Amino acid sequence: MDNASPGATYYVWGAQVENASAAGPYIQTDASQRAGYGGAASFSTSSLSAGAQSISAVYAGDAVDSASSSAALTENVYKVTPSISITCSPGALSYGQSVACTASVGSGATGNVSWTINGGEWTTSVLNRGSTVAAGGASLLSIGVATIQASYQGDANDSAVTTSTSVIVQKATPTITVSCSPNPLAYGSQASTCMATVSGSATGTVSFSYNGNTWADPTLSGNSASASGFNGQPTGSYSIVATYSGDNNNNGAFGSTTLSIVQPITPTLSVTTSGTPSTHGSPVTFTASISSGPTGMVTFYDGGTSLGTGIVNSGTATFPTTILTAGTHSITAYWAGSANYSAVASNAVTQVVQGIGLAGASTINTVAGNVTLATAASLLRQNSLIRSEVWR
Repeated sequence: MDNASPGATYYVWGAQVENASAAGPYIQTDASQRAGYGGAASFSTSSLSAGAQSISAVYAGDAVDSASSSAALTENVYKVTPSISITCSPGALSYGQSVACTASVGSGATGNVSWTINGGEWTTSVLNRGSTVAAGGASLLSIGVATIQASYQGDANDSAVTTSTSVIVQKATPTITVSCSPNPLAYGSQASTCMATVSGSATGTVSFSYNGNTWADPTLSGNSASASGFNGQPTGSYSIVATYSGDNNNNGAFGSTTLSIVQPITPTLSVTTSGTPSTHGSPVTFTASISSGPTGMVTFYDGGTSLGTGIVNSGTATFPTTILTAGTHSITAYWAGSANYSAVASNAVTQVVQGIGLAGASTINTVAGNVTLATAASLLRQNSLIRSEVWR
């Protein structure tokens, strides 16, 4: 027997084969004695490595027979060609989806398995658990049929071997989410921006429509596209639909949301005084109370003249002043409005400011002559110093 493979069974034989379990002379092969009668002894093994192996038999001798050995026999042990198989999951995948593959190589094989996809290098992995090796994570495979090949590189006793399988790569169907801000939208000059976000690696354009009417066709930037508008549109609900046209790797898709345009809320606003009447030059504080929601500034007016502003804090704004002249003042508060709240003016509160002295005077004697009490009041409002004597 000149040629064999690793793992085969080998025999050393002579002129006849006797009962190997019987007592008698021994033939020693590979340092192990085998019993037999003076004819022959046998020995089997499956541990020979690949390559040319020199086999000989050595007889140890006995009381009658001298030791002797045979001529060497060259046994050529060839490498085993192991079996190899490959499985991939999923067998049909969408563009951008990852695929995982496992190669199984015949028992006892060691070393590496290299992987290719459509002839291009993918990865190299080491056999583990005795005979299997896995590879995974490949994505963005081209649309169509992808050929995945596993090549076992062999070792000292096992020949190299290759196998392959195919997976089908289909277009992906992305998901689209649509959102608008602000939403609801206050009727008037305010605009809303609607954004469509497309999953995956989509490219191309997105068409926006509202209630079936074409609105805009922006190009995707990254994974999103947006359109702004709706200022001046009537109040009501609008169905916003974003339609993606698809590309070489992605199917078309659409998403939708509802945009509401509403009338702004009209808040309530009132103004009060810290006390009336007050004395000219003494401080008086006006407080504006506004219903929950509005923020910002409230402007206080004396008739048509702006006195100043106060900041809304927890529904109130205050304005202290000492500049009111003597007399009667009509004080109002005004809030300018926002996107969701209409502008509003308060009721008027009457503030009486009294002058200093002259209470009960009917006529005043001045250097220039007699003046009426009204004239005197006017002079007081100008904060003039009048020296006078009351005529009776």
